[in-house]
Amino acid sequence: DPQARPSGQGTPRVSVIVPTLNEVRNVGVLVDELARAFAGEAYGCEILVADGGSKDGTRAKVASLRSPLPLRLIECSGSGGLAGDVLEAARQARGEVVVLIDADLSHPPSRAPELARAASSSDSNCCCAAARTCGSARSRSRSTTANAANPR
Repeated sequence: DPQARPSGQGTPRVSVIVPTLNEVRNVGVLVDELARAFAGEAYGCEILVADGGSKDGTRAKVASLRSPLPLRLIECSGSGGLAGDVLEAARQARGEVVVLIDADLSHPPSRAPELARAASSSDSNCCCAAARTCGSARSRSRSTTANAANPR
């Protein structure tokens, strides 16, 4: 249960991994929205931005951001592609629960705590949870799914 550890104390319970490649326009908004989303939660959270070699200033933007949540830039080579960048960040994640969210804001950051709860409430050692915003900017629909695998 993500609520097991108070926010801001010790190791974060949740690590949010954000893979980026040339996302300078979105990364600040995303970090702000994640901080707002997790502000009301009773457990610690960190944000790991796994950058795959951006050329547009994404890394500098992340380095300049201030967030109430611990924020770390993981500078990946990009040679392993998106999956390689995510795995590199996962190896450095300190949380017991890992949430993966796209930097392009197609995954609503406000739903990240819900995904963390879905992943941690499963009686499994692996859980895949996803929330995606679909449709045009005018008529967006949201869906959330969580599937557990490898029951203990």
